Formats: sequence, structure tokens, C-alpha cells
Amino acid sequence: HPMFGVKRPGSKAGNVKFTEIEVLKIRELYDTGTKIRELVKLYKAGRPAICDVVYRRTWRHLEN
Repeated sequence: HPMFGVKRPGSKAGNVKFTEIEVLKIRELYDTGTKIRELVKLYKAGRPAICDVVYRRTWRHLEN
């Protein structure tokens, strides 16, 4: 397959949990004092997924 091994950024990735808009909002909320556990509840996501977004381990191509 020609796409094998190619990493696609953002919502073009097959296993995406958030949209670009949600990622920016999650980071904004965190930066203004919302706790990780509150973001987990709000977005109905796992703690690792939220932490990856907040600490920019994923979605690095998005700046805010």
C-alpha cells in the first residue's frame, strides 16, 4: 500500500479522537486552569489522550 508507514497529521489520521477545534479548546481550557480530570469528563476521553494533547505529544502541528 502506498501510504504504509506515512504518518498523517491531525484529523486525517485513522485513529483520531479529537478534531483540530477540540484540541485547541482543550489546550485553552488547560492553560486557563481547567484540571486534566475535568477535561477527561468533559470530553469523555481517557486521561492519556488528554495528556497527550495538553503536553503536545500529539497534535504538535497545531499552534495556539
